[in-house]
Amino acid sequence: MTTLPNLETLAEPAIGTELVYVWHPVAGSGKRPISHFTKFFLGNSTATPIGFYGVTPVPQAGEAAQAAISLTIGAAVVGTAATQTTPYGYATQAQADALVARVNQLRTDMTAAFGLLLAIRAALVAVGLIKGSA
Repeated sequence: MTTLPNLETLAEPAIGTELVYVWHPVAGSGKRPISHFTKFFLGNSTATPIGFYGVTPVPQAGEAAQAAISLTIGAAVVGTAATQTTPYGYATQAQADALVARVNQLRTDMTAAFGLLLAIRAALVAVGLIKGSA
């Protein structure tokens, strides 16, 4: 069995040109460049590129579309039984206007959620966690 020399631990982070002593039961002991191993580390910073399943490693995505979204649910639309058949069965104009406002807010919220979904999908495809197509 090959023994490795007793080496001091360096406080500075490793760089790509440094060598690491490794022991392999089949291939044998030897020195390998640190860059050979860094592709297996999972992001020690947001700038560290990572990739899965053979895709080109990329740094962590960070774009406005990935920000947390909040839904504006609003209060329930209060309605009373229709007192007339026109216009459209609403007792008051305020009831009809409130319904339109809630539908418009729902549209805004869904647009934000869709943007977030697309950003998440793009990030997952970029690092290879999902294929992104059939």
